Amino acid sequence: MKKNIEFIPGCYYHEVLKANSDRIIFNDAADRNFFIQKMGTFLLPCCELLAYVILGNHVHLLIRPHPGEILAKLSLKLQLLNLNLSAYHLDHYLNHKFNIELPPDAPLYSGTIHNQIRFCLRSLKHSYDSYLSRKYETKGVIWSRDKYTQLLPYPEDISRTIVYIHKNPVLHGMIHQPEEWQFSSIHEIMAREDKLIRSQSVIELFGSLKNFKESHLSTLDEFGRKPAKSKIKDLLQI
Repeated sequence: MKKNIEFIPGCYYHEVLKANSDRIIFNDAADRNFFIQKMGTFLLPCCELLAYVILGNHVHLLIRPHPGEILAKLSLKLQLLNLNLSAYHLDHYLNHKFNIELPPDAPLYSGTIHNQIRFCLRSLKHSYDSYLSRKYETKGVIWSRDKYTQLLPYPEDISRTIVYIHKNPVLHGMIHQPEEWQFSSIHEIMAREDKLIRSQSVIELFGSLKNFKESHLSTLDEFGRKPAKSKIKDLLQI
């Protein structure tokens, strides 16, 4: 994957968070559920989350950064109402249903979108660092310092990557079908729960819920990412 790509509002990015030295950092359901909870805390205020999966030593995310004006208003909304943001709240904001008025003296968002996204990702990882330290008394560097980010410029790239993310546990031989893995966004999208994912946004990328489900029944060669043979070994280590 390409590294250190600049985040631009409205574009789609495949982000991989890897453990240092491929160590196992998600040991049980409690670990993964804690991380999912913190994704809502740290990611949704800065970007839309379209897909995710959490394995043992890495996490795949598909994100879409918010524009600066949304960052400013969402940040203020969180401060004023102590709001635990969800995909439902985000959907209402994006459809102009928040009806929030900025006070005259409210600071506008002045940072770069790229720095804000990186800050959110660092905060997410730091929060999990603290959790692991308390639970397992871990020491040392938990996350890899490398940044794995891929820009997805075309709709077919986005839909293929969503399938690839959901089928990643299949690729690693952990399950046979993506819905067997509990810790991914596929269940939320199919049930239209809208906890972290704006499911309708994802379904529209496939044309219909039926197409979404059928695409996940295909093999990786048919619909998911099809790496060159020389890259398969590297891919399995991600």
